[in-house]
Amino acid sequence: MHHCIGEISQKYTGRGLTLEEVVAKFGPPICTIIRSITAHLTKGEQDQAVEDYYDCHRNNVSSKVVVFPGIGRLLERIRASGRRLALVTGVERAVMEPTLDAFGLQAYFDERITVDDVRNIKPDPEGILLALARIGADPKRSIYIGDAPADIVAGRRAGVFTGAALWSPQTGGDPSRENPDFQFRSVRQLSDFLFPRR
Repeated sequence: MHHCIGEISQKYTGRGLTLEEVVAKFGPPICTIIRSITAHLTKGEQDQAVEDYYDCHRNNVSSKVVVFPGIGRLLERIRASGRRLALVTGVERAVMEPTLDAFGLQAYFDERITVDDVRNIKPDPEGILLALARIGADPKRSIYIGDAPADIVAGRRAGVFTGAALWSPQTGGDPSRENPDFQFRSVRQLSDFLFPRR
């Protein structure tokens, strides 16, 4: 995101962005971020800037994105256990699909909800509720795990258990501030929670 947002900013405004400036923009969907950077341009130019971002993302995702160690194995275990798994993300399908495809992760999710599927983004629970309905899951027996405060608030509002993923850099803020039901400091800790050792 830093690379592509910076590239689009440089192309359309003549100024690149620092990592801190990019992180400060996190929260809304990518298209909203790009439109805010190019707000001085025509709608057509803003539309092109958004498409250019999507192209940049597709072209760079496999070389600039890393899957956290242990995630692939954990997803395999969840799939093999017969548990249903959904992904609810605040990015557009045009960003999510190339990211999952680059690492062969699409097949692990029974349902994938993006910002394109909802009217209200997190912390509104709409995306989580839609995912629960589509996979036929009982909220009282479900957990939503996220790495931002909005994830924890959305999960609570949806009536599910909440878990803070604390193993990643807290670019969207510290999710533990929202008092999640569980805190996971590593992928291994999450794995041990889902699959307790006997």
